[in-house]
Amino acid sequence: LTINDKVNLPEVFFSGAVHGNERVGPTATVELLKFLLKYSNSKNKQTMELDTTQRWFSRLLKTRSITIMPNANALGYYENVREENGVDPNRDFPWGVSPENCMKTTAARALNSLFREHMFQISITFHGGMRAIAYEWGSPNFKAASPDDGALEPLGVAASHAAGAGDRRNGGYYYPA
Repeated sequence: LTINDKVNLPEVFFSGAVHGNERVGPTATVELLKFLLKYSNSKNKQTMELDTTQRWFSRLLKTRSITIMPNANALGYYENVREENGVDPNRDFPWGVSPENCMKTTAARALNSLFREHMFQISITFHGGMRAIAYEWGSPNFKAASPDDGALEPLGVAASHAAGAGDRRNGGYYYPA
């Protein structure tokens, strides 16, 4: 699903259920969609104007092309297992892997197709089972910082701070960066 598919707008991508048994992804993406649409179009009943939050979401929808894939790993979700036919879609990409050992899952091929067709400025995938704001480049065969680590690390920290205060174990933030 793509919202505001206009040419020359920055593109944003949200996905869920890359791991089929991480049930929070589809719910989070669908609720995000409902939230965006509700708060971007509703007006304050007393003043008939948009409040600050509503203006922000309205601007977000007008100035971004947003693509949402609620359930990347439909088979894993249906079977309530992490993998798709025994393969982890999150590790089924051609980074440091021979061509014959990647793109075996429908989920990886669908995600790859989207990323080949779009120039997403940011991508957020909802996972379950841990509490973290993380950014890509977690491949076990690549130990050094990613080429864009200098840009990604501050985004992770900012997202962690925006998510709110926690239980004092993660530097005072609910989600560790």
